Amino acid sequence: MGASGAQIFEDDFACDIRADYIHKLRCKKTSEEATAELLESNVRTLEDVEDAAVFWFALADTQWEYGRLLPEVKNKALEYLSRDEELERWRESDERLLLERLKVREKLKCKLLSPQPPEKKISGYRLYKCKWQLGDVFAYRFDSKYSKEMGVYGHYIIFRKVTEDSWWPGHIVPTVHVYKWIGDSLPDLDGIMQMQLLPQKFVPIVYIKNPKKKKEYFLNLLVTRESQIPKDKLTYLGNVQGKDIIPYKEVSNSYNGYAYTDWKNFEKEILEQYFDWKDVNEKA
Repeated sequence: MGASGAQIFEDDFACDIRADYIHKLRCKKTSEEATAELLESNVRTLEDVEDAAVFWFALADTQWEYGRLLPEVKNKALEYLSRDEELERWRESDERLLLERLKVREKLKCKLLSPQPPEKKISGYRLYKCKWQLGDVFAYRFDSKYSKEMGVYGHYIIFRKVTEDSWWPGHIVPTVHVYKWIGDSLPDLDGIMQMQLLPQKFVPIVYIKNPKKKKEYFLNLLVTRESQIPKDKLTYLGNVQGKDIIPYKEVSNSYNGYAYTDWKNFEKEILEQYFDWKDVNEKA
């Protein structure tokens, strides 16, 4: 049943709700915003009476502890505390655990009916947000041992920012198109929109479900602070707009088949992708 004991947070789901709520506060959401997002992401789960009880107990207890208990959350938790459906799994499990759960519920009820403590200060995350504009084009210069082995040391690859993505716990990172081009000198921007893109070397679920979907290599460049960007290897070439630009939405695009890499592994990721493209096309 996902619970190791009768206490509120001896339940995996309850722990997840507490962690998600605190995470949203650290992302500088208000208690109202965090609650709304939790309700939206747990719509299906809340259709189950037992899970709904766990949800409201965990959320109400956590909000009370942080001095942010909302009236509607308090009322929902008290409503489920007045109902017996949630107790069925404890009756089926162990008489001792049932009695303990009854005590836990009574303790929570008294807690929620008592004045909550002053609002606790929550330290927000220090989040990175990409400063590049949509359409910005960069040349990256290879200088790794791996690039020497592949015979392209000192050569350039081109990529262009086409959208953004979210990365835990709320960083906004650039998503780029990488072009199937490597050269030993900086290119101009003429004709960049006619260049081929690196194809996917993997087949994410989005392509399995939509076999006619055009395979484009969307790559998330994971950055959590500005100092991680290898600016000495990057040359800004300009900005090129196009129909492939995707305005950012505050939801992760990872489920759309986006690949990702950090800057430490960027060269190996790109070069493996580049030199595998023939095999990929034959298998696609």
